[in-house]
Amino acid sequence: MLSISPMSQSAGDAASYYLTEEKHHDLPDVSLEVDTQSPEKETNYYLKEQSSEPNTQWFGKIAEQEGMLGKPVEEKQLEAVLSGHLNGTTVHGKRENHRNGFDFTFSAPKSVSTLALVGGDKRLITAHDDAVKFTLSHMEKDAAQAKYTDEQGKTAFANTGNLLFAMVRHKTSREDEPQMHTHALTSNMTKDEQNTLRALASCFKQQGGVINGTNERIYNHQKYYTALYQSTLARSAETLGYQTRSIGNNQFEIADVPESYLKSQSTRSQQINEHARSIGMDSQAARDMAAKGTRKGKSYASDATLMEKWQGDAKASGFDIQAFVASSYARANSEAPSQSLKPAAMDAAHRAINHQSQTRNQLGYEKLIESAATQFTQGEKLDVIDIKLAVDTLILQGHLIGLNDSQSLFTTQTMIDNEQKLIASTQGQKRHLRTLVNTQSLEQQGLSADNQDKINTLFASRKQTNIVNVFGQSQQIASALLH
Repeated sequence: MLSISPMSQSAGDAASYYLTEEKHHDLPDVSLEVDTQSPEKETNYYLKEQSSEPNTQWFGKIAEQEGMLGKPVEEKQLEAVLSGHLNGTTVHGKRENHRNGFDFTFSAPKSVSTLALVGGDKRLITAHDDAVKFTLSHMEKDAAQAKYTDEQGKTAFANTGNLLFAMVRHKTSREDEPQMHTHALTSNMTKDEQNTLRALASCFKQQGGVINGTNERIYNHQKYYTALYQSTLARSAETLGYQTRSIGNNQFEIADVPESYLKSQSTRSQQINEHARSIGMDSQAARDMAAKGTRKGKSYASDATLMEKWQGDAKASGFDIQAFVASSYARANSEAPSQSLKPAAMDAAHRAINHQSQTRNQLGYEKLIESAATQFTQGEKLDVIDIKLAVDTLILQGHLIGLNDSQSLFTTQTMIDNEQKLIASTQGQKRHLRTLVNTQSLEQQGLSADNQDKINTLFASRKQTNIVNVFGQSQQIASALLH
């Protein structure tokens, strides 16, 4: 799951909050040590407590350019970056009310969180980190933008392809339940072609079918990036010896982890979903708002108390979580599965193209993949990565024709041909088109004779634009217009 929120605190408060939020727990890392070479019939395993490894790191193209990639995030450095300063350089034209940036939070499925943090499978922590990085790389490539003024003096947008992320991984929810999640703190800066540090572009009025603005693009494609993270993590989990099951919306859980146990560890999710439903909204944006609106302070339970409770909850549910993790080692595959083009994925992509082209004259890359993955897989076990490969193949084959330099909008030859036929059929007739009304259908609407005459006159008009004044109750008007 990916949630999005602006960092509204001061740079200093934000840096302190994210880097010290869980320090009161001082939760040690636990690792399940498995003896796969044991001569005994049963695998020997035990939980080993380890000192906590760094839970922060810098990521992104800017981090790579500045020699920060993979290094721990220090509070003073994070405060400077959020304030618009990077290694002695300041964002060009930095304003006094410079925005800090955004918090993109990636939350692991509850089964992954419990197996990693309670069952001691540290491989899943690495898999989560890798899935977050994979998704951030795509967000960076797709959404990073800066504003500039073109030769006509108009505001324009340039894709930059570079961002700076401070990744901060946490282990607990607000209810002190195991919940592995990473805050990808995205600073309000990017580098243009001249290597000048600039603020990220924002765009309040979208035009021409292209979504502009870094955060606007990510918001618009939130489901797509959620699916990328989930698909990447699910594939890694399967490589590690687990089976996965779909729970809808391109999300998954580890199979055979008892549902009752997962529910007992998901108090926070239930609170958020209930609050979103109570206000009559069920979108991810509504859940993001509900998460902020129902947030409470941390309990500050000690590390020993918390880990003891987590272990006790698993035992009380009858779930031998350590044995479950240990059994996955025997099924693990040392090699990552090869990525191959699946016919079912190509079929889903074609179906999505045909469906969207009925009502649109251009196809958005992310929305096309999202549509194919959620609506047209026809029960096949396909994830968004399968669909993405199929769409990329259609682009290489020329079936999808790019409409812009960033390769975010496409059309097809069929769509072009249909548009040209429409233009040809109306050529020279701009002022001479009229539409005949189906008399029988009109009579079935139960309208007065006067209103029927007005509709006949309206449709018979050769004018390109007609303005009609309507009277009556809004529901009646809406019903009449829909018919």
